[in-house]
Amino acid sequence: MVRSALEQQPDIFDVHYAYPEGVAAFRLRRVIAQRLGRPLPMAVLDVMSRQALRAREDFLSGQPPRGPVRSDILASWRRSSLSGADPEAAELPYDGSHHDSALLRTAGPVLDALADQLDGSTAALLLADRGARILGRWVGSDELGRVMDRTCSAPGFSLDETACGTNGLGSVVEERRLFHVTGAEHYAARFLGYSCCGAPIRHPVSGRLDGVVTLVCRGEDANRLMAPVVTQAAAAIEERLVEAAGHQERALLAAFLARRRDTRRPLVAINERTVIATPSPARAFDPDQPAGLWEHVAGAAVGGAARPRRRGRSADGGAGYPATIGPIESRPFRRRAAAVAHG
Repeated sequence: MVRSALEQQPDIFDVHYAYPEGVAAFRLRRVIAQRLGRPLPMAVLDVMSRQALRAREDFLSGQPPRGPVRSDILASWRRSSLSGADPEAAELPYDGSHHDSALLRTAGPVLDALADQLDGSTAALLLADRGARILGRWVGSDELGRVMDRTCSAPGFSLDETACGTNGLGSVVEERRLFHVTGAEHYAARFLGYSCCGAPIRHPVSGRLDGVVTLVCRGEDANRLMAPVVTQAAAAIEERLVEAAGHQERALLAAFLARRRDTRRPLVAINERTVIATPSPARAFDPDQPAGLWEHVAGAAVGGAARPRRRGRSADGGAGYPATIGPIESRPFRRRAAAVAHG
């Protein structure tokens, strides 16, 4: 089934699909290469490729994978299967309203500079929002651009795991961390020729996930430098997000840090758009969706006096946590922000 899927898409890449560069696989390849005194022969790489393809084929047919599969990839495959993702989907969701994106404007100069170094290569950069919709693409060659167009790896398309399964962009959104997918680790047949490494872009004030930057290359070109490249790119974009942050967001962070010095209790600072929290209360709500929590504390933010030991509701409708809620007295907020200290 897997081999037939590849044969139906000869225009992806005519390459040997290298086995994923997991730690164990990399060590094995390095040891063999050192003993041989030269890089691994393509015959060895082809054996690794067949093992990875067989593991994917086993999983998609409902059997335990016979080949080695990294635990995070297997977990993503299971999520993909449970969500109903189709590994042979002909099309992916598309939304053309990606052009006017604040994240694209902020990240553009960083990725433009990095793309200059990719010119003429078989590599590309993708920028996506927190919903895994591609906002921008920078390709090293026209040929690669045409290949990516045919696999829906272009602005406007969504690479969410629910749509196309395990990949180096949508899986970053799910895992909220650096994620590397190579060759047959991909769930969808359309991506089997790629190696992708993606890093999350977090808002430096709220800590919420703002987007993903992913480096894409041919499966045979996968290497360890992909991770530091995208990690550094994400960090540079986050620095620009700090510069672009509004006055209210910076003031909210300053108020949070000031309160944090005065208490060891879990603390949340919130306004209509932004939530900043210590780790303990952050687990009780989604920082990407501040509206729900804001509904509970807005009264304190506009009412003036602190409200001690008020018990709200948890995100799942449970009893919630007792908390002291009070306004942040700061001119830019005009009583439209609150500090919530959990007991």
